[in-house]
Amino acid sequence: MAFNFTNFGVFQVINYIIPLVVIPYIVRVIGVEKFGIISFAQAICYYLLIVVEYGFTITGVQLIAQNRHNQAKQSEIFSSIIIIQILLMILGLALIGLGALLFQEVRQYFLIYLFSYLLIPGQIMVALWFFIGVEEMQYLNYVNLIARLSYIALVFLLVHHESDYPRIPLLNGISYILGGIFSLGFIFRKFKIRLQLVGIDKLWFYLKDGWHLFVSNFAINLYRNSNVVLLGLVASKEVVGIYSAGEKVIKVFQSVFTPITQTLFPYFSRIKTSHPERSLRSIKLLLRVMSLFAGTITVLLMLGAKPLTILILGKSFLSAQAIIKITAAVVTLGVLNYILGIIFMTNYGLKREFSRSVLLTGVFNLFICLGLSYFCQAIGAAIAFTAAEFFLFTLLVYFILRNKSKWMQTDDFQS
Repeated sequence: MAFNFTNFGVFQVINYIIPLVVIPYIVRVIGVEKFGIISFAQAICYYLLIVVEYGFTITGVQLIAQNRHNQAKQSEIFSSIIIIQILLMILGLALIGLGALLFQEVRQYFLIYLFSYLLIPGQIMVALWFFIGVEEMQYLNYVNLIARLSYIALVFLLVHHESDYPRIPLLNGISYILGGIFSLGFIFRKFKIRLQLVGIDKLWFYLKDGWHLFVSNFAINLYRNSNVVLLGLVASKEVVGIYSAGEKVIKVFQSVFTPITQTLFPYFSRIKTSHPERSLRSIKLLLRVMSLFAGTITVLLMLGAKPLTILILGKSFLSAQAIIKITAAVVTLGVLNYILGIIFMTNYGLKREFSRSVLLTGVFNLFICLGLSYFCQAIGAAIAFTAAEFFLFTLLVYFILRNKSKWMQTDDFQS
């Protein structure tokens, strides 16, 4: 597990160090307005990515981890998930086309939306869930490094003027597709996975298996990734650009914890049945350590918001420091919510309660973000983002305590 954690850590560092290298250059070249246009289109496409990923970012990991030594079953799982995701990707592309017919905003920047959508086939081919499930992340690190470095090089080579802004989502999408091609090569050659035709009954089984977690993922994104869209409905693209830039900085720091939490997920899935007491004690320890670590980063972000904004985004984005200060608590709350919701609740028979919690949080954020954004613009969206994470944390704790009889097999968790 430690080796997989290290390799997944490298993967996430590669992915999230890119914004720290590229964003300062991009925002200075294309300006606040164009950055806001790209951010809005990417937020829309990210919603479609959530639909395409379905619940497989979690159930796919679980299924692969539980069948680590059954190559035939892994091929069936992989083929089924890929087929479903391709069908959902086609549906998403059709929705973008429909959006261009119905909305002038989409029609005006149609190429930006299409270029942003290239991220989705790239993500399908990368199949990150498979590598997490087999706990062999090192193979993906090489191709990911090549792909992301190519993106950096192409941005610096081809983006020099404000009018070059459509190239940014195009180059990003191309880099993901390049990484996906190499990723599939490893899956087919190293792990001997074979694509196969899968019957409707099998596809339906995997759809049903991932349904609750798809609802959860989609609802999570009603508050974690929708504020850019909601703000864009009531504010200018400049305001969207300011908010999006500040939010991206927070998410870069939030991503520091992703290697830990996502690598531990298949580990807890395995030991939950064989060693429930050990699993509960480990979750308790994880909560303590992550609270301390994430809390420290939250405080540092609040205290250093201004110099950090100038360093990463430049003086033209100085007002984004307020966004960073307000949303800094999301770093801590987001980590705790992942541990409680994904690692604990989905492994201990509380999937339905988790889905209900994130759905309620999504609806809560939808209303308060629209209202606060209308009256307070970017500040309102930031307040809503933080409030939604705290609301979810409260609901998760409530449902866990209310359903002790479902999961409490030992008092170790209470000690």
